Amino acid sequence: LEAGDITEVTSYGYFSVSANADKKVTIDENKKTGDNGMEFTKRLKLGGSGSLETRNVFFTTSGAATVTVYAMSSSSGEDRPLLFLWAGGTELSRGTTLGAPADNIIPALTFDVESAGTYYLWSGDSSINIYYIEVKEVVANATTSTLFANDVPAGDVTDITTWGDFTVYANADKKVTVDGNSKTGD
Repeated sequence: LEAGDITEVTSYGYFSVSANADKKVTIDENKKTGDNGMEFTKRLKLGGSGSLETRNVFFTTSGAATVTVYAMSSSSGEDRPLLFLWAGGTELSRGTTLGAPADNIIPALTFDVESAGTYYLWSGDSSINIYYIEVKEVVANATTSTLFANDVPAGDVTDITTWGDFTVYANADKKVTVDGNSKTGD
């Protein structure tokens, strides 16, 4: 995102920011670290309490989702609520943004979306700075496939070979070798 003031509804891919000339939202440089180790270099300064019309971030999901937000109170002396709302302004949940997080590491706030719709994030009391928002939509009827190397026969693969749900594309010039190797996973 480019640094500067947002003074109208502006879209950034999946997300949109609501603002106007009187209640602007500002993007500026600010370095912080999330509890996942992610390094943030910019923030979205909401500039005050939000509403459906201004000082909010909104997005539309096609179904159930998990929303993860890294945000801080703009006041180092005061924690502030980040509201998670459904279209129309119905509050679904809220999280606490810290003014002075331990070791200056921002904890994640997580919100669950149960169905398709438009959802909003805004401050319930004064300004909050948002560093990161992630929306992971749940895919209907999703399955998990696993390939365990121990179940694959050792040797060279030199043609198209399928093991369970996985297919390996190889040929004599570009072979894939499966061999014994002892490692321990988490």
